[in-house]
Amino acid sequence: MPSPPLEFGGEEQFAASPARLFAAVAELDQLASVIPDLASFRRVSDREAEAVVRPGFSFLRGTLRLNLGVEDALPPERARMRVAAKGIGVTIGLVSDLAVEPRETGSTLRWSARVETLQGLVA
Repeated sequence: MPSPPLEFGGEEQFAASPARLFAAVAELDQLASVIPDLASFRRVSDREAEAVVRPGFSFLRGTLRLNLGVEDALPPERARMRVAAKGIGVTIGLVSDLAVEPRETGSTLRWSARVETLQGLVA
C-alpha cells in the first residue's frame, strides 16, 4: 500500500524587497548558488535547469541528477517549482508553491511542498 504524500511548508520574514526575495528563491541561476553539495549546473531553458549534486548522507552516496523547473511564475508574487531527482536506487519528485508578499520592512515568504514521488532507499 503506498504511503500518503509528504507535505510541509512554512512562512518566513525577510528584510529583502519582494523582487529580491523572489529572485533568490525562484530564479534558477540564483537558486543554484545555494544548492548544497552542487557538482554541476546547466540551464536548459529560461524555466528549466539540470544539476548534479553529491549528497553526504550515509545512506545516499554517489550523485543525484536534478531537473529543476519553474512553472506558473508571476514575479515577484508567486511561483510553482518542480524538482525531480534520480540517483542509484532513489527517485524523488516534488512540487513547491511559493508566495512572496510585501510587508512594511521587507517581505514575507509563504511556501508549501508536496513530495509526489518517493522510491528506493529514501522511501
